[in-house]
Amino acid sequence: MPPYTSYFSDAQSAVNQWGLGIHQAQTVCDIWKDVRTELNGTYANAEKDEQENHFTKKLAVYDDPSTTKSYNAADVEISKAEFKELVDIQRALVVFRGLYTGGQKQKARTDYENIWKAIKRRVGAPDAAERIATEFNTTYCPDELMHYVHYLAKSRNPPSQGKKPWVFEHKGKTYLRVWHRKT
Repeated sequence: MPPYTSYFSDAQSAVNQWGLGIHQAQTVCDIWKDVRTELNGTYANAEKDEQENHFTKKLAVYDDPSTTKSYNAADVEISKAEFKELVDIQRALVVFRGLYTGGQKQKARTDYENIWKAIKRRVGAPDAAERIATEFNTTYCPDELMHYVHYLAKSRNPPSQGKKPWVFEHKGKTYLRVWHRKT
């Protein structure tokens, strides 16, 4: 399998995915790089347990007969590093959400001060930084997450966005369960 290529790998990839201008695409890629550097450095443990639980907590709805009636499930073995990458994308999404959402934004901006400063440095004023944090939360991070899940699933069919993928262990191996809507 070829190595994973992120939508944030270069500005042209971001242009192709989101129809951005080249300058805006480069800014988006630079912000992503800044955030990932901080999340793997200064904030290495921030949201880690919560977001691992996001993927490993099996919800009762998956046992619901209507789920198996409407969706096919595919289980794919993944490495610990691939699971970490999945969690890291989700962590970034949660941090971006905190930077612009409601009463929590001031706390998030304090808790993730280095990230907030880096975003403002890239785009200027706080309102522009808030707008781009919103775009990361509503578009860029969810697209990247589904792109990565699709890559891990090794399937031609994209995974359903209506069902959250989840990760489980079986006989010492880690698996990703991906859902595909039945046709």
